[in-house]
Amino acid sequence: MKTNRLYTWIVALFVAIVFVPLTRAQNAVIGGEDTKVDYANWLLGMKTKLCVADNGWMYIMSYTVDEAGNTVVKVFRSIDDGVTFEKLKQWKAPDKWVYPQVDIMVTGKNKSDIKLWVAELANNAEENRGAMKIKTFDADLMEATEILSKEFNGRLYAVSIASDYQSPSSHSEPFGVAIALTGYDEGKNESFLHYYYSLDGGKSFADKGIYHQSEEHGLGSVNLSLGSTSEGMNHDGWSLMGVVFEMNVGEIGFLTNFINYDDAYKMTQPIKVNDEGDNTYDPKIQMMLNRESNNTVAGKACHNFIITYTDWSEEEGLNIIYLYPKESFSYKKGDTHSSMDDLNRLAFAKSVENDHAASIKYDTRNNRYRFSWVHEKVKGEEWEILYRWADYDKINDPNGWSESYICATSSHPLFCTSVEFNPVKEKACWAWVEEFTDETIVGTLWMDAEWERLTATEEIIFHKVGMELYPNPAHDYTTIRLEKEGNYQAMLYDVEGKMVRSFAFEGNEYKLEVQDLPCGNYYLRTTSGNDSYTAQLLVE
Repeated sequence: MKTNRLYTWIVALFVAIVFVPLTRAQNAVIGGEDTKVDYANWLLGMKTKLCVADNGWMYIMSYTVDEAGNTVVKVFRSIDDGVTFEKLKQWKAPDKWVYPQVDIMVTGKNKSDIKLWVAELANNAEENRGAMKIKTFDADLMEATEILSKEFNGRLYAVSIASDYQSPSSHSEPFGVAIALTGYDEGKNESFLHYYYSLDGGKSFADKGIYHQSEEHGLGSVNLSLGSTSEGMNHDGWSLMGVVFEMNVGEIGFLTNFINYDDAYKMTQPIKVNDEGDNTYDPKIQMMLNRESNNTVAGKACHNFIITYTDWSEEEGLNIIYLYPKESFSYKKGDTHSSMDDLNRLAFAKSVENDHAASIKYDTRNNRYRFSWVHEKVKGEEWEILYRWADYDKINDPNGWSESYICATSSHPLFCTSVEFNPVKEKACWAWVEEFTDETIVGTLWMDAEWERLTATEEIIFHKVGMELYPNPAHDYTTIRLEKEGNYQAMLYDVEGKMVRSFAFEGNEYKLEVQDLPCGNYYLRTTSGNDSYTAQLLVE
């Protein structure tokens, strides 16, 4: 009984420290307790991106400017369904360089073939130079491969990376990758939008300058997506690319083509998707991506994608607008007339309060668009993270969307949502940033999900059944013995909730060396598929 009481106290303390939730609204109807991923002081606000591999491993990237003025990038990973996150890597921009933006994506089905793709922009103001690097990391972020590097005369603004990995075209082997970036060329005195694409999984890239306009500060934020065409669209199964970007200060431009940006199909000018006089920013695009499904809207043959942006006015505040294609939207050789007449525009989130920071993800498995955003419930006092979804064929119908679920609330401002789909859990998950201002900006990076996660002492103790540790207490080593054989991921935590070790093994037995650990109590958790076990370990 004494050991059980000690174990319960240790686990309860662990839960209290690691799983401190963001304040939840009483009427929240989705998600569990929020997982705190990171906490930091910074000079400029944090940006974040969430990605999920095919095996359910979750990667979260954040980048910000710290108190010393350095641009800092961090990558965290969860291999236990979002219960805990381990910081795998942290790096800073080189001296005299800053990162204006970093973007990530993930591909792969298991630890041996998972790749985390990092698109990184850097500027050197003293030398008036910009640089872009595309790198891939292994699942543990231990090994990096630089696959693309470009230098520019001037400065870079924003970058976005995308792939059709979830449903690749027959014209790509094994899948297509694309990158879009905006910047300013000092010598030509023009802002530009560059596009890079690969049809061989990132082994080689082609480069196209797809848009430019005179003078500096003409272009800004950019977002890129790759989509599919079904047989009925008569495009031989080629993947599509769509890119949206800030232009002319307060306007949103849209360009689309096939993944190889075929000159025979290029638009003469971007489609300006906002109303005249709008003050818009933060454009996002997500294209339908499932070659096994027909491209339809409302049951009729039609290209399928969603564009969103945030619109601000003094009278109405911040509102999220979304657009989708009409049947008339087409890709025709030599026909470059597509315009706003071929798109429908609706208010996705419009209220007397502010709505902004939209994130959108296409769920290939269920053919759904999943959407998260920030809603300012009480101006200057209370903020919410909201989430909803729609079947791809019903994006034309405002009533075709699910109800808006409350994921979290806070008395501090919330920013930068990132929504994803976990193919193992077959449910959505999302990350966001909570900020409050002291002498500097202080903030927390959070994550939550639709599925129930390990959050209670009783649940942890219950999962102890099925795993034994011996000897326990341990001096030099302990043997982990499980009731089932499997491919296990294991995490060892101290009583303050800090992960001190993570490792993997096969079978149902593993010898864990502990002679280098300080004496004290630890908490071991192992997972394999849907099986999860936990136990206390005492090191003497």
